[in-house]
Amino acid sequence: MTEPIRVDISSAPSSSLWDRVSNWVSDNKAVAYTIAGTVVVITSAGAIYYFSDANKKAGAPTEKRKSKKERRKEKKQAEEQQQQQQQQQQQQQQPQQKAGINLQDEEAGQFHIAAMRCLLPRSRNCNNATVSTCT
Repeated sequence: MTEPIRVDISSAPSSSLWDRVSNWVSDNKAVAYTIAGTVVVITSAGAIYYFSDANKKAGAPTEKRKSKKERRKEKKQAEEQQQQQQQQQQQQQQPQQKAGINLQDEEAGQFHIAAMRCLLPRSRNCNNATVSTCT
């Protein structure tokens, strides 16, 4: 019937895949460099993304985000505590201020009385005044 076709292997070019790829790259250098550059950029971006994401997960476990109601409640409590602290500070300062004001008022009153005594006619005793400016 039919005879098998014989092919002479020795006469056919026996080029390997590497030879064919290197020949194609030498013919199309611009395309080959573009492909190689794209592969390098994509691979490095993937590696950076992978390792940076791994650090976030392993470094600190993230807590669940609190609901808006809970956040408002905590904020309100913090503000109330701050107001209480401010009120306590004001209460601590008020007695000190009152004592200082009273003392100043007493001193001012003594000087005022002494000055008034100096203004009185000399027939009255001016030596009783507590201010040294009265002669």
